[in-house]
Amino acid sequence: MNRRAFLVSGGTALTLSTVEAADGNDDDLTFNYYSSWQGQDIVASGNAIDPYATYALRIVEEIDINVTSSSFIREVTADESGTITIETEELEPALYFLRGPDLPQNPELDYIFEVYLQELEVGFNDSEVYQGLGTVIDIESTRGIYDLFVSVTDGLDKNNLLEIFLEQGDFEQSEVETDSGGILLKEIYDGEYNIRYFPKVAS
Repeated sequence: MNRRAFLVSGGTALTLSTVEAADGNDDDLTFNYYSSWQGQDIVASGNAIDPYATYALRIVEEIDINVTSSSFIREVTADESGTITIETEELEPALYFLRGPDLPQNPELDYIFEVYLQELEVGFNDSEVYQGLGTVIDIESTRGIYDLFVSVTDGLDKNNLLEIFLEQGDFEQSEVETDSGGILLKEIYDGEYNIRYFPKVAS
């Protein structure tokens, strides 16, 4: 998960981070993502995966038609349904495959998945923003469309974040889901977004 932060008045820091989701499917050997972003879980399933069997996750170093050189990363174990979940948060961007019973030792591309690194840059026109004033957020990523989780360290709560990013900002068209530590802005594209914060006065 990539994170960027900036300060609001009083030293309050907002943090924006990308959020991932995952799916699954099933055949001889399939992955839910053959090209995934770092942080997404890879789910391997199919007839070639035996329940409770242990497999070696390997990184591809050289490949022609088949893998010609690879290195061991770690062991992974299938569950009772013959499904393997591979966490990619700590995997470097590269090609990977599984080696084990009923799987080729040096496979072709059909047995390989790739992990990409999403680069996220969030820039702000102002390093500090005081109540009643606004700023512009410039968001750029190597990914076309993505979700952003906005969290806060102190001084603000989720209702304040909703006011800043939706009611008084350019994110009003986003689908927003509240989470334990902040808000989730859905389907964000690269671009500039205005935000401002006028605290509501209790009547």
